[in-house]
Formats: sequence, structure tokens, C-alpha cells
Amino acid sequence: MSAWITFFIGSVSVTAPAVNLLAIPLVSAIVLPFLLTGCLILPWCERLAEALVRIADFTRDVTLRLLSAASEPAAIMTASTGWLLSLVAITAAFLWILPTPWRIRVLLTPLVLLPLVPPGPRQPT
Repeated sequence: MSAWITFFIGSVSVTAPAVNLLAIPLVSAIVLPFLLTGCLILPWCERLAEALVRIADFTRDVTLRLLSAASEPAAIMTASTGWLLSLVAITAAFLWILPTPWRIRVLLTPLVLLPLVPPGPRQPT
């Protein structure tokens, strides 16, 4: 995925995989079920519904604080790879997701991560 992002946008977030690994389960396992259950039982048990909505709101606030801390400019890496390098990485990523043996995936992994390598120093002309 980072190859596509660097190819079209030119920068990639370093913290996005870790934040998504934490935020998606929080929202899908806690916030959404508690909120929907609270809305569903509101006509019959108002106190329980309010407690469920408060738990969902607290979890949402924690998730939003995490997301705002992870969106600092230092967490974004600018990739200055050329279009050919990005195209190689996109092709490797496509081959990586195909049903191939794990040995081939291990060999393709460095090519998929190629756009994340910082550029070397420029040579004077």
C-alpha cells in the first residue's frame, strides 16, 4: 500500500499501520456495538443505555486523542523515489498479494518496501 501512496502522493505516514492496528479494533469492537446497543435499549432501560453510550464516547475520545497525536508532521515521511522505483514496488506488491509460495513473498518484501528507503545524498554536478 505504501508503494501506491508514494507513487501518487509522494509521502507516506510512518505511524498509520500502528494507529490503524489499534484504532480499528477499538471502534469496531467497543464503540460501535456499545453505541448501537445503547440506542436499541434506550426505550426500555434509560440508565443502562446512557452508561453504554458513555463508554462508547470515552473510547471514541481516547481513539481521537491517539489519532491526533499520531498525525504530527514528524510522523510523515516524504519519499523522493522516482516513478520507476515506485512502479517496481507496486508490481512487487501486486505479486506479493497473489497466492504465491512464501519464499517468493520473502524475496519480494524488500521491493515492496523500496519507496520507504530514504534517498542518498545528491552528487554535485
